[in-house]
Amino acid sequence: MKIGFFLNIKRYDHRDEEYKHVAPKFKPFGGTSNTVGIAGAQQSPFKSSMVSSGNTTLNPSDGNNLEILAEICLKTSSSSTTIHLRLLDMSKPICVKIDLNRTLDDIRKFLIENVQSLGSNAFKFMEPPSKK
Repeated sequence: MKIGFFLNIKRYDHRDEEYKHVAPKFKPFGGTSNTVGIAGAQQSPFKSSMVSSGNTTLNPSDGNNLEILAEICLKTSSSSTTIHLRLLDMSKPICVKIDLNRTLDDIRKFLIENVQSLGSNAFKFMEPPSKK
């Protein structure tokens, strides 16, 4: 009657080897604190539309066009969410429907491509106040 069996385990000792740091493949957020974009000192402070050089005020119809364009470009699947963006040039926030797999960088690139006055501004991510 056989009760046990032999198991051959190969173990390798890596204690003497130099550690090799592997960079992450995907970084969803960049920036410092609650700003989105380029990290470090290159990032300009958040400018207001009154001080910015591209001081072109957008009409409410431009906001509607931006919402439609965002839905076409950023929403490709049925699983999506709606976010509210308050842009400097608009008094009313716009509602943008995006896929759940999109990142803040995707939204940032979309805004820079479609709203020329936002190209030189740093973006600031803000959460609504807690309802306690």
